[in-house]
Amino acid sequence: MATTTYQYEVVEGWGFGTDGHVMGGVVPDVTVDSKDNVYLSRREPPAILVYDRDGRYLRTFGDDVLTNPHNIWIDEKERLFCADTDDHTVRIFSLEGELIDTWGTPNQTGAPGQPFNRPTKAMAAPSGEVFVSDGYGQHRVHRYYADGDYQLSWGEEGTGPSQFALPHDLWI
Repeated sequence: MATTTYQYEVVEGWGFGTDGHVMGGVVPDVTVDSKDNVYLSRREPPAILVYDRDGRYLRTFGDDVLTNPHNIWIDEKERLFCADTDDHTVRIFSLEGELIDTWGTPNQTGAPGQPFNRPTKAMAAPSGEVFVSDGYGQHRVHRYYADGDYQLSWGEEGTGPSQFALPHDLWI
């Protein structure tokens, strides 16, 4: 089995705001688009922050709809998926920040076993189907068709087969 050793270094001044100060806040996730722009989900105040590869601040979006952005992911169509744990939704944005779609009912938990109760991440498979980890409240994974229609869910709280302790992330 091959192993890789990663080495990281601090890049002074990377990620500052327009005034030269750190933007602040808890950042649960980071993703990168095809142009090497870097997107950070920030919990407080809630927003998606965008930087170029050199750490220059470009813009903020989602601050008008997000309540607690969690994990984020960009698909091959350059749409950003953001699981919003406190809002019980998955928000889909263009990379310019336009809200394209909202899955789930804002500020309302899904019925037991149904989407969403504090989702944590949404990510698409090569087929285009989207999977959503619904970790904090449901301990489930939800599967959507490529067109965004709900397909099915599985899992429950526990440590046995088909059970999850806290599905928090996905990797497909």
